[in-house]
Amino acid sequence: YEDDESSLKVDYYNSFRLSEDCLPPSEDFFDPTKAGPPHIEPIFGTPFWCQQISKSQLELWAKYANPQLPPTDSMLSLPQRNEFIPANFDLKPLPPSDCDHALLNCSIKLQISVGKRKQWFPATVTRYNSIKNQILCHYEDEHERWHQLDVKSSELSHSQLTSSEFEGTLDNKMIKYRIVSLAMEGEKAAMKFGDESDFDVDLGKAFPAIPPAASPSRLPKLIHNTNVLKFWHLQDRIFKRPIADLRLSLKCMEANKSALHSACADLLVNIVSDHLTETAYMASVCE
Repeated sequence: YEDDESSLKVDYYNSFRLSEDCLPPSEDFFDPTKAGPPHIEPIFGTPFWCQQISKSQLELWAKYANPQLPPTDSMLSLPQRNEFIPANFDLKPLPPSDCDHALLNCSIKLQISVGKRKQWFPATVTRYNSIKNQILCHYEDEHERWHQLDVKSSELSHSQLTSSEFEGTLDNKMIKYRIVSLAMEGEKAAMKFGDESDFDVDLGKAFPAIPPAASPSRLPKLIHNTNVLKFWHLQDRIFKRPIADLRLSLKCMEANKSALHSACADLLVNIVSDHLTETAYMASVCE
């Protein structure tokens, strides 16, 4: 550094000559009592020693730096292969009559002719039919109606929908629509109709909009039904990840027949849970 008063200049890196003052290489552990006088760090006064690393030690480090398996007699080993790690990330396609679309779950307002006048009506897009290229609109009065899109789904980009100037058409340009609230990925339908009652809902003065009933394609389906097993399936529409959530419910008519039966049932549950812990853990770390 440079002192303004004395103009004393100290070269920190050249105040000691490490190349000349290093101790010779040694295979033994460093012993400060036999190493002689230390160097002194010029700013903080910290004592230290320098010793060259032997060539054999450098070669040993280079050998260990390469990837290698532990020896057969070692207690260390690689973890077992996790069979739950997915290799195929393709998602099962949704039914064409109720699949994804950029307008799905969005709140919109539609300009519809009423007599000789055109009025704006709020609605929420609840379904999309890719076969007919139609959207199902749930209106504020709880009526539902299908409308034909005038453009293909591939022609509607996210930047278009988020533009404040965006205005689309439906039913062969008979109806205009605008975006009121754009649903984000993983969100359910937002019932935002854009009128004064929305503020009353936030303040607790009015009842919120009633969501439409779920369509059959969005309800669990009974795909296996016997006296031994009932198996239900529901496809995920929110998280859209290549994983499955399996839930089992075991029913035993004799479980509560007596105190002994109840204790045995609890013991069975604990044994099964303990046996599945390792397997369930391997599956959980894949999330």
